[in-house]
Amino acid sequence: MTMLLRKLDSIATLSDEEQEAVRNLPVRIRTLEPRQDIVREGDMPSQCCLVLEGWL
Repeated sequence: MTMLLRKLDSIATLSDEEQEAVRNLPVRIRTLEPRQDIVREGDMPSQCCLVLEGWL
C-alpha cells in the first residue's frame, strides 16, 4: 500500500484519515499468467485492480 499512497500523494495531499482508509482497504495479491483475463466483456467486476508490475 505504500506505493499506492506515494502515487496518490503525488497527485493530491491526503489527510491522515484518508491515508488510514487506504491502508485499511482489503488487499489480495495475485500473479497472472500471460494472456490471463482480469475481467471479460460483460462481467460485473466487484473489485478494482492495481498493477504493480507488467503490462495490460
